[in-house]
Amino acid sequence: MAAQLGRLDFASVLLAVGSIAPGVVAVALVLGGIFAWNYFREVAKSQATIEATRIAEELAERKANEFLQDNLPVIVDAYTSMFVRMVNDRADDIASSQDQPEENA
Repeated sequence: MAAQLGRLDFASVLLAVGSIAPGVVAVALVLGGIFAWNYFREVAKSQATIEATRIAEELAERKANEFLQDNLPVIVDAYTSMFVRMVNDRADDIASSQDQPEENA
């Protein structure tokens, strides 16, 4: 009778392990899936940020170059006329000060 009782205990332990093990494996797979999903989400977000930054920089550079190519003559003419006016005004100031003697002397 004791031998049969021992076999019964062994069989019940095997059945218990056999019914608990798939549940433990399922929980482990679910937890692993959650961690993997979070990891891949972060990697994807990081790569998307890098790629978006690269594309934005290329687009900004291209737009700036197009703007400068279209408007550079106008910009250069504006600065040139501004500097010519400044030089002429300064030259006129110098010439007028030489024509009039200083009153304090």
